[in-house]
Amino acid sequence: MDVSPSGPCSADSLSRFPINVEKDMQTDYPKLRLPKRFEALEREAKNTGADISQIVQRIDSATARIETLVRQVRDGGLGRFELFLGKSGSGKTTFFKTLGHFFEGID
Repeated sequence: MDVSPSGPCSADSLSRFPINVEKDMQTDYPKLRLPKRFEALEREAKNTGADISQIVQRIDSATARIETLVRQVRDGGLGRFELFLGKSGSGKTTFFKTLGHFFEGID
């Protein structure tokens, strides 16, 4: 097939077949929204009745550390101070706000 600018697939030849993207590509899927901040994600989930634990996924490689901290606090009867540092947008708030969805005994 000739794909040169003057061949059968040139812009000029394709313009004879107008495509209405909105009409031709209609689906029943909702519009995808990807908020930049957890607060916006939380608000959107609440407004649409979505379960945020279906959106935010548990990271198995970090699970052992969290389980250890929870066990130390629960069994030792003492509090715990942990420092979490990260760049803006790295997921710190998302991490803390969703712990209760993935671990028992965390509010």
